[in-house]
Amino acid sequence: MRNRSIKRPLAGTVSLVRSIARPDFAGPAASVMRITRSFLAFVALVGCGQEAASPVTTTSAGRAGSPVTVVSALAPAADAKSVSAFLAGWAAPDGSEIDPATGYPARIRRSKGRAVMVLIPSGTFQMGAVPGDTYAFDTERPRHAVTISRAYYMDESEVTNSEFEEFVDATGYKTTAEVAGSGVRADEDGNPRESEGATWKSPWPGGSRPSDGTQHPVALVSWNDARAFADWAGVALPTEGQFERAIRGGHEGRIFPWGNGLPAPRGFGNFADDSAKRRFKGWALTMTGYDDAFERTAPVKRFSANEFGLYDLSGNVWEWCADWFGVAYYESSPSRDPAGPASGTERVMRGGAWSFDPRGLRVSDRTPGAPTDRDDNGGFRCAKSLP
Repeated sequence: MRNRSIKRPLAGTVSLVRSIARPDFAGPAASVMRITRSFLAFVALVGCGQEAASPVTTTSAGRAGSPVTVVSALAPAADAKSVSAFLAGWAAPDGSEIDPATGYPARIRRSKGRAVMVLIPSGTFQMGAVPGDTYAFDTERPRHAVTISRAYYMDESEVTNSEFEEFVDATGYKTTAEVAGSGVRADEDGNPRESEGATWKSPWPGGSRPSDGTQHPVALVSWNDARAFADWAGVALPTEGQFERAIRGGHEGRIFPWGNGLPAPRGFGNFADDSAKRRFKGWALTMTGYDDAFERTAPVKRFSANEFGLYDLSGNVWEWCADWFGVAYYESSPSRDPAGPASGTERVMRGGAWSFDPRGLRVSDRTPGAPTDRDDNGGFRCAKSLP
């Protein structure tokens, strides 16, 4: 299986292996040039916090200001009968708030897993690397307008161990790691190792899990495992376009979900930061000046929600998307409801993780993973489009 250990900030040279391994480079010379340019850009971001794109207005609490978004009501609002028919068997309203543009509940709760899902509006946004993001890979270009034509529900947080356990208990499902007998797990020094017996039940060294582990995001699950859960729950994995619209929170022109500089505002999410650096002293490219108090994963919803009411889209664990990964997909992708290439060998992962340096937290960052990959920094959340 492919080892996503290249996504960890163990040291400058190790962390940058991801750049070399990315398939969008012509050869060693191009790789070295990109690595050098990317690293200098990262240092500039950390050193001065300069925003490479348009300025970002923040509130006194450090959260982003009023989102700038284009929302299109592309269909008339549904009637109560249509809403009931759509939700029947898999979800129910969570509260009484109704979205006026669609006629659907603003929040629902899945019947299986009991997760709350939030309605994300349809609309058009600019997808891909923003001008000034000098760390962006060629796979994130060109920046292009994308229309999500139907509003969609998305889990407000990553699928937890508790939810996944319900799925396993109900179906008897065995994950990729359980069948194979191993998975990639960071050891006590933070070094990723393919470990015998490492599964979603034992994501930490020695087969352990924190005392509040049921509310941590499930990890060590492959794309195949995530898809099996979604099928059971009557939902889907989000498309890459849905994920990027969600993580942007309605804002255009940002490199990171919070703006264009580092570090992130206090309480924004669980990243490789000062707390991780204290524990894993060999890690080099961490978010200096930020401390989330977690060395590994954190319970979901521990940090602030974004403007759409979604938690942990950046950090905690990488999240599987439905799409196949295409190196040059953005060069010819449809402008309306892109769903990825028709085929491929790797799926898309988004959002960064507790164990990867801040560059993976950028809103346009996209990384490939084989459908059988499973390690302790990979999880998922679910989505479902309106009819």
